[in-house]
Amino acid sequence: MGRLILLLPLLMVLACGHQGDLAGTGIRVGLDGSIATLDPRVAVEARAARIGPLIYSSLLQLDEKGRLVLDLARWWSQPDALTYLFRLHRGVRFHDGREVTAEDVRSTFAFIMDPRNGSPKRGSYEPVKRIEVIDRYTVKFCLQDISVSFPYALTVGIVPQGSPFQLKSPPVGSGPFRLERWRPGEEVLLVANPAYFRGQPRLDWIQFRVLVNTTTRLLEMKKGGVDLLQNSVPAYAVKFMERIPGVRVIHERGITYQYLGYNLTDPILKHKGVRQAISHAIDRNAIIDHTLKGLAKRADGVVLAPLHWAYEGNVAKYDYDPERAKGLLDAAGFPDPDGNGPHAVFPLLQDLHRHGIPRDRSDHQRVPQGGGDRLGGTQL
Repeated sequence: MGRLILLLPLLMVLACGHQGDLAGTGIRVGLDGSIATLDPRVAVEARAARIGPLIYSSLLQLDEKGRLVLDLARWWSQPDALTYLFRLHRGVRFHDGREVTAEDVRSTFAFIMDPRNGSPKRGSYEPVKRIEVIDRYTVKFCLQDISVSFPYALTVGIVPQGSPFQLKSPPVGSGPFRLERWRPGEEVLLVANPAYFRGQPRLDWIQFRVLVNTTTRLLEMKKGGVDLLQNSVPAYAVKFMERIPGVRVIHERGITYQYLGYNLTDPILKHKGVRQAISHAIDRNAIIDHTLKGLAKRADGVVLAPLHWAYEGNVAKYDYDPERAKGLLDAAGFPDPDGNGPHAVFPLLQDLHRHGIPRDRSDHQRVPQGGGDRLGGTQL
C-alpha cells in the first residue's frame, strides 16, 4: 500500500497577496504530468480525478476512507434491490447561474451510457435499465440487475443538460471552485465559487502547475514556486526534501496501490501456473525496502489497499519463492531454455509493444487488454 507524501513550506503554506494576476489567498500545487480532459463524464486519469471534485459536485462523494457521503443529494433511498431514489438540494447553482436539477443528473449519466460518446466510464452503468426524472429535484435509477457497487458509480460530477463534449473546454460545474484558466501542459487555475451551496471556500484560488520533470518539480518546491506536492515525490528524494529549511514532509497512510493485472486471453498469461509463477518471482519486500525506501506496505488483498473499508486480507498469498516459480513455469510448459543463463523464458515486455502499449506510463502499469480479468494481479 502506498503512503501519502505531502511537501509543504513551513513558513508559507499559503501564497498570500498577489501572485502575478492572482489576488487574495491561494495555494500552488505541483503536478507530475498533463491532463487530457477535465470533463467528468470521460475523465479517468488520476490528476483529473484530483481536480474534478473541486469543480464539480456529484450526487454522492467519497470521504477520506472511501465511504459514501451525500453531496448534491439531500437524501437517498433504495425502495427495493433494483431501485435507487435521490432527492437533490434546492437552489444549487452551476457556475453560470443555472440551477442544478434532476434533468441535469439524468442527462449526465445518459451521456456516459450512450455508446456513441465513447466514455471509458460506460461499463459501470451496464446494470442501469432506465433513469427517470420524478420531479425537478428527484431522480430515480432503475436497474435490470442487482449491483451492490452501483452507488459508487454515482460519484461522477454533474454537468448541465445538453453540455457538448469538448476536449479542452469542459462544461461548467457547481463545485467550490470554477475553472478560470487552463493552459494545457502548463497550468490549471481555479478560483473560488462564492455561491457554492456549502459555503464559500477559504481559499481564493488554487493553481495547479504542470511540472513533468522530477528535478524541476523538486527545485520549484525548494525555491517556493509551489506550495504542495502530493504523491509526486520519488522515494529517493524524500530524505533530501526533509533537510530543506522551510519544507515540511508529511507521511500519511493512503489508499493508493500498485498491482500487476493479467490479460487472460494472452497465449502465455492464460495459464494459471504462469500467473502464479510471476507472483512468486516478484520480491515485493525488496521493492518496498530498496526502491520505495520503506514508504509503502505490502498488500495481499485484491485491488483495495488495507486502509480501505472494503479491504479483505484473508486471501491466497504469494510469497517470494524463485524455486517454486521455476517449478510452476516448468509444469505450465515454459521451462527455462538455458538454466541460469541470460535467455528469458518468454518476452512479456515485447508483447506490450506488440499491442501498442508504451513502456513509460505515469499513472499505472497494465498488461494488454482484451477481456482479461485485471483483478487477478499481485499487489506490492
